[in-house]
Amino acid sequence: MLTNTSGTTWTVWGSSTGSMGSFSGSQATQNIPTSGNAQCVINFTQNANHAVGDVVTFGLIAASLDANVQKKLQFSAITGSGYNNDRSRSTWLPGLASMPWAFPQLLPL
Repeated sequence: MLTNTSGTTWTVWGSSTGSMGSFSGSQATQNIPTSGNAQCVINFTQNANHAVGDVVTFGLIAASLDANVQKKLQFSAITGSGYNNDRSRSTWLPGLASMPWAFPQLLPL
């Protein structure tokens, strides 16, 4: 998860690893974590309307031996939340469907 903590500073936090460093502004090839062995590399463009508290969430899945095999992105109910009638929701960015490598952006609406 990336969180804007101060102006153009983004803090990187892993669900199982905790703090993974920080970086500032847009980055063409930013290693995650920001030091040590990279788990992934992101291309990050900071929006002109960014604000402290903005959050970018994404997930990494463990390596496997099933390259070139179609994967499934599954959703489940959020029982009792009242959100979207207790259903999950996926919102696709414009043009994303033409990019077979891309995953949907999940937005609470």
